[in-house]
Amino acid sequence: MTVLKKILILIILFLFISCRNKQKSIKYYPSRKIFETSNVLVINAKGLLFSEIIKNAENAYMKQTKPYLVLNINKTERHIILHIKNEGLVKGRNILLLDKDSIYKENNFSLVELNRIMKKHYFNNNKSIQYSENQEKAVIELYLNKDESYDTVKALIDKIIIEFDTINKESKKPLQLFLIVSSKPSKTDYTPPKP
Repeated sequence: MTVLKKILILIILFLFISCRNKQKSIKYYPSRKIFETSNVLVINAKGLLFSEIIKNAENAYMKQTKPYLVLNINKTERHIILHIKNEGLVKGRNILLLDKDSIYKENNFSLVELNRIMKKHYFNNNKSIQYSENQEKAVIELYLNKDESYDTVKALIDKIIIEFDTINKESKKPLQLFLIVSSKPSKTDYTPPKP
């Protein structure tokens, strides 16, 4: 065997081993600890309508498990638990209500303003009664028409996660993303029109 062939085989072997040893980056929402200490169940939502995703989440809760989606965003696998409304009481001011084009706080805001409004929501610290009491109580609710496609749902959750990650980097302590999925909006300080 020639020296060139031996070098080529070593390079290929090295590349194969280095690719094999590369660990996949995974982020957990609300937190890794919740995934490690809870009974969780992945929902395969591809191809489902929003109403079917909600139904699968409700069924998971009836089985005493927390449902989550696996999304790939920017080469990172994201595991996000889906919360449903009848899980517990949340004060209206602690909910940041979103649909596919708007944010319902104070007035209507475009989703283009999501980063700015999420900052106000998470970093309010009881300054304004229209935003979350504190970071620990902040919740995001995604309110959509039952017939929305998986692609629409995924795009919106991707956007929420990307903006959340951006503001989480600015926080002095780690934030948690609690996401409620709903086809009927919760009572907040501003109730949106039906989609």
